[in-house]
Amino acid sequence: LTACAGTTNLLECVVSNGTTVVTQGQVTWADVNSLGAFSNNVTTVALNSQGKARTAWIATTAGTGQITAQGTQLKDASNTTNITVNVAKVDLDEVTFGNDNFDVYRDTGTQAAFGTPHWKKGRSEQFPVCYKRNKHIGVSAKFKVMPNTFTGTLKIRGKSTFVSGGQTFNFTFAANDVSFSGGEGNYPLTQTQSGGPGELPDTVEDLPVYQVQWEVSCDGGNTFVSIADHSDNRTYVVLDMPATPTLFHTVVDVSCRNAKGKNSANPAVLAIWGDFNVPIPGVLRADGTEMVYWGPISKANPSSCFTAAELIKFADGKCGAWSQFMNHTILAQNISGSVESIITTKPRANGIFQGIG
Repeated sequence: LTACAGTTNLLECVVSNGTTVVTQGQVTWADVNSLGAFSNNVTTVALNSQGKARTAWIATTAGTGQITAQGTQLKDASNTTNITVNVAKVDLDEVTFGNDNFDVYRDTGTQAAFGTPHWKKGRSEQFPVCYKRNKHIGVSAKFKVMPNTFTGTLKIRGKSTFVSGGQTFNFTFAANDVSFSGGEGNYPLTQTQSGGPGELPDTVEDLPVYQVQWEVSCDGGNTFVSIADHSDNRTYVVLDMPATPTLFHTVVDVSCRNAKGKNSANPAVLAIWGDFNVPIPGVLRADGTEMVYWGPISKANPSSCFTAAELIKFADGKCGAWSQFMNHTILAQNISGSVESIITTKPRANGIFQGIG
């Protein structure tokens, strides 16, 4: 018997004297290695009219062991029947999103792409994900199994639910055969089902926590139980493929957080502009840090804080940086037509223009 931890398994033995079944008497079940528990703690079962003794056993602990059925008139000479059980406990290790998602770049440090896997068990930071609207999300995953000596194939599937615009979206990542060897197994890249139920909304969206709950089956897909861990990632949905040179986390965050629910260019731009138009508090970086105009870093470094990348990195920027940054939040939705402009005062007597930014 191969069982997943958390599953209830029906056990059955038949008592016979060699030629006919025995319908009188009882059988006592025992979990020799304590890998589970019998339902309602019932271990002694009377034989039925077919000479069968049945019990329900709940697998709880990973490992290999034996369950015995003992009576006074069993088939073999020892009056005992043994069942070898293999209990597998599957844990989620990592998740990677695919199917034409867009790379998101770090705001600080090297400002490189976050990379993969997007979710990793035990990692302090899980990575953001970005898709175009009406797209099908795709995921692949790695699982670990205990005991790590377990070999075999289990079926695994994923499910997710979120609300957008008052509508509930229920996504399913189909059950796939996952072969385990060396304590690990890989779920192949699978996208949500085709058709409306599997598609992302038709609007800009910001999902602070997009969660995928995983389930495993040890009986070929007849029954599934939840895997304890689940993946959760901040997920953004844009109108179209981002046209910004670098899709920094804060760029897509400010863009989608403000334009959430919009499905066309003009409403999206107006919503984004609302965050820049006398913001209280100021425009926030994705990590919640308020970004400032001509702050201490700008004042102390005359030659820096002129670009959107520097504004995001230092949370401090001059006029050119803010202009470029806002333009990038619009380009993140692939909205064209925005123009960056620098306004200057009249020239000084020496002919040098004094910028106001």
